[in-house]
Amino acid sequence: MSDVPELEIYAARRGELIGGNYVLSDVLGVGGMGVVYAAVQRSLDRVVALKVPRRELSNDPHVRRRLQVEALASSRISHRNSVHVFDYGDHAGAPYIVMEHVTGPRLGQLLAEHGPLPVSFAVRVVRQVTSVLEEAHANQIVHADIKCDNILIETRRDGSLVPRVIDWGIARFGHRHDQSDAAFVTGTPEYLAPEVVVGGRPTYAADVYAVGVMLYELIVGATPFAGQPALYKLEAGAVPLAMRQLQSKLPHGLDAIVERALATDPASRFADATMLGRALDAITLPSDDCEPIATRGASLPVFSTEAPTAAMPLADDVLATTCGAVARCRVALVAALQEQDPDAVVVAYLELARVLVDEHRLDDAIGELEHGIELLAEEPRSAPVWRLMLTLAALYDGIGDRDRARALAEQAHEQAGDVGSPLGCDRAERLAARLARSAWAHRER
Repeated sequence: MSDVPELEIYAARRGELIGGNYVLSDVLGVGGMGVVYAAVQRSLDRVVALKVPRRELSNDPHVRRRLQVEALASSRISHRNSVHVFDYGDHAGAPYIVMEHVTGPRLGQLLAEHGPLPVSFAVRVVRQVTSVLEEAHANQIVHADIKCDNILIETRRDGSLVPRVIDWGIARFGHRHDQSDAAFVTGTPEYLAPEVVVGGRPTYAADVYAVGVMLYELIVGATPFAGQPALYKLEAGAVPLAMRQLQSKLPHGLDAIVERALATDPASRFADATMLGRALDAITLPSDDCEPIATRGASLPVFSTEAPTAAMPLADDVLATTCGAVARCRVALVAALQEQDPDAVVVAYLELARVLVDEHRLDDAIGELEHGIELLAEEPRSAPVWRLMLTLAALYDGIGDRDRARALAEQAHEQAGDVGSPLGCDRAERLAARLARSAWAHRER
């Protein structure tokens, strides 16, 4: 095999009959796990795309599972912006998928050829991708690998460009919890949501994050954390879109949408694609805008080849060696949020605030505590939110905002009473008394 070009090896299967109905033709593309051929479906006399595992991976259970998942997920999505699956079967011991034959480049290729794309074009493309995810989320399916190289751009007869979502190979179903890859993080690092980077299960909010990365990338020409380790996004927020995109004015509200989609905390993002879609629909784009991008129209692979999906080992020592204290605190916070343990969430926020104060990042510490209080406001009777309130009150007092400090101390006393915590009530009373003495002394001076 080493003396024969890989493409020639796969091209040698031209004319082979698969599943008794599909005759292989040209190779459309070769990826890390599969090979895609143009094929003729004899029963309907039409051209389709047929995906099979690479020869050396035909018996790999992981590859077989990915193809099966892709077929199952795609078959449940009925949307004009998704590539449709027609058939799934087994031939000579290897699985195969039969799909639409879509002619057009990947969105990532357009970006590479043209550089940053016009804002209106980028928003329209991403809105259509979001529409596919709305359908998926309604069916309790998480794509888990949205990226520019998993979007084909098809040119219709009228010249319009239509994005088509592909590669559902690592999709997750809401009613299943596959533990087979528990030791791995699977996806494309630059698009992975922070909670997935550290081993969390992909959710609708993770798809929203990936869409935010894609929109940012189309407008700026680079992903928010390009060149940085995947874990970096746990510690640093993305540079605002408006600070990276200087060629033209951004539509009102777009920067805020991208910022929310890229929030480190999944609870701060749009909950699902429907919410993100509504926000994008509210954006006013120039009415005289037209399709500014020319595609080459070449028939290209219907799976990612440029930014490959990968299964990356997840080990505790990775966090210890590559992350700072703040990042480790965020990891603990994400884990607590995923476990839906209010006590653990409070502890995680307090530890994060402590580390930020130690690093002289007082404003960040205040912001995190404010967010934690807001997040837990819906279940005040089950979470010791008074601990966050008292810590935040002390920080407000430290920056001279005594009115807000006293108000928070009163709220903490009330909340401690709601959850039946004598300790919380006592601490709130003592803080309130100290703040009152401090205010009196300040007036005396």
